[in-house]
Amino acid sequence: MKIAGIALALALVATPALAADMCAGAPQVLACLHHSARIVGCEQPAPGRALIYFRGGITGRAYQLELAEMRKEGFIRRVVLTDTAPTPHNKNCEQWMPLDGGGWAKGLPPGQ
Repeated sequence: MKIAGIALALALVATPALAADMCAGAPQVLACLHHSARIVGCEQPAPGRALIYFRGGITGRAYQLELAEMRKEGFIRRVVLTDTAPTPHNKNCEQWMPLDGGGWAKGLPPGQ
């Protein structure tokens, strides 16, 4: 069963063509994960991965998020792999959402 779960997870990881838009949506994703943060930059070190560089809204200090993107049947999920900010990110933003943008388009958690 564990092997099947790993295979499913690998099948859901975005292809290079799908991953090309991860940085384009980074401001909205960051607004959901850390409401007061200000984006500084974004890069994609690998397909289905993004590094978002940002400054804390209160401290102004530099932090970084590493995200993994998965897609399936009209849905998308971006999961935080690492987050260097001292305050926890909004875990509601890591849920499966419709590809039409859902809450990320507005910088809100899913369903809002």
